[in-house]
Amino acid sequence: MLGITASAQWGVKGGANFAMLTGDDADGLKTLVGFYGGVYDNFKINDMFSFQPELVFSGQGAKIEDSDGARIKLNYLNLSPLFRYNSNGFFAGTGPQIGFLLSAHVKDDNTSVDFKDNVKSTDFAWAFMVGYEMPSGFGFYGRYNLGIANIAEDGDIKNSVFQLGLRYSFLKPH
Repeated sequence: MLGITASAQWGVKGGANFAMLTGDDADGLKTLVGFYGGVYDNFKINDMFSFQPELVFSGQGAKIEDSDGARIKLNYLNLSPLFRYNSNGFFAGTGPQIGFLLSAHVKDDNTSVDFKDNVKSTDFAWAFMVGYEMPSGFGFYGRYNLGIANIAEDGDIKNSVFQLGLRYSFLKPH
């Protein structure tokens, strides 16, 4: 019988987003560097596998080419139920992600224009991650969130986010 044991670890994570908007209507855009941060809980299923739900604030969007620093800023609260493979500190995981749009602005050095009405309130992506966690609880990882849903009310635009980050686990699984 396979079941999730009472062994769990929770922690915090954060780092840099390298965000881009892709799709047929995403011409003239470049990578926007932002940040993310949140919490996770990792439930041990057995010695090799675990389930890790996450709740993360994520600053996404893109820079607009041929402009004086204009950028599209999309802020999301992302929920990701991930399945992980674990081996001697190394981990790899994958799973779906749903993002809830908090704000949407086009900004330059002097102005900010809200365009939340032009962006769908939810986003769907598929997450892929790899990393390493040290016995002290500190760890590092990389992650790619592949946008699978169109976020534009009119047009074809998807989120694409590569993340590099640090994490710290407060409790260790037994």
